[in-house]
Amino acid sequence: MLPAPSPFAPLTSRRQVLASGLAAGLAIGFGASVTSGPASAQQRRPTINAPSPLLGQPAPEFQVEAWVRGPAVSMAALKGRVVAIDFFQLWCPMCNAFTGPLFVHWQNQRFKQPVSDGRLALVGVHTVFEGFDYQSKERLANYIVEKEKNYPVGHDLKRPESFVPQTMKAWGNLATPTVALVDKQGLVRFHKAGLFDHRQVADMIDDLLAA
Repeated sequence: MLPAPSPFAPLTSRRQVLASGLAAGLAIGFGASVTSGPASAQQRRPTINAPSPLLGQPAPEFQVEAWVRGPAVSMAALKGRVVAIDFFQLWCPMCNAFTGPLFVHWQNQRFKQPVSDGRLALVGVHTVFEGFDYQSKERLANYIVEKEKNYPVGHDLKRPESFVPQTMKAWGNLATPTVALVDKQGLVRFHKAGLFDHRQVADMIDDLLAA
């Protein structure tokens, strides 16, 4: 497990700490349909880094097995609010070192007032596509308490016939962590896997709140 640096330090220093765990943090959920070998690895990189086809489109609805923390929420009910979503896994290094602490920082400091007055909704989706026995709802419940995530967190719905859970599939997520921003009209404005400049994304949230 990587050390958990502050995600609010300069981006270059975070890159040095997280670089060794990037591959593990970006656990790719391609399933058996993708063959192994150099050719397939080369094909994966532009897929992860390409602009999301969801940008400017209505945000897909959550499909979760259970809301492990907080009241059940839906994209339909959240319309009129800005929404930030953290798609994560318990054992994902970058989830624990970057996006998880970032959302708690937004909750407690950077966006404390907009969260408190309901203008900004933070949502977590535990989107498990590996290690199913370990990454259980029970462990998730303890993890939420330990990490002080005081916002709704759902356990993504996995059907027996599908390797990829339903919300992950609906959003087209290929990795954890993935973070998304949704505007007041319910349209996706940011959707990215892996590391990003949290300052730029925070500025984007400010703009969406002001719109």
